[in-house]
Amino acid sequence: MGGKAQGAHRIPGLAATTAATGPATGNDFWTQQYGDEGIDLIAFEQWERMFEPLLGMNPEPVLRSTEVQPVLVAAWERGLTDLIVVLWAGYCMHRLGDSHLATSFETAANWSLLRQALAEWIRAPLT
Repeated sequence: MGGKAQGAHRIPGLAATTAATGPATGNDFWTQQYGDEGIDLIAFEQWERMFEPLLGMNPEPVLRSTEVQPVLVAAWERGLTDLIVVLWAGYCMHRLGDSHLATSFETAANWSLLRQALAEWIRAPLT
């Protein structure tokens, strides 16, 4: 995994670039669908910069810890294919269908919280 944010995510700095250069890229889904009228892209960019330190977080040591691995394997055996880390505050476990777990950076970085989230994902009913 290499410690960088993986998968589809909004590229930091895109809002200011979009404001300065015009049309959005394929990663800026909001302005493509709704436009940018009424959105202060520069203010949004400043807000977005607060999260940049979190985007480099490497959850691999926690995922490989002896405390988490047994529960991670059990979740995988029950269909978990994706762990999605989002910018939510505090503990978070949200089951997305039969194969995805959305969690916060704080949860993913803490073996005790991640183990709890995985165990809850296993027990959560399918929606």
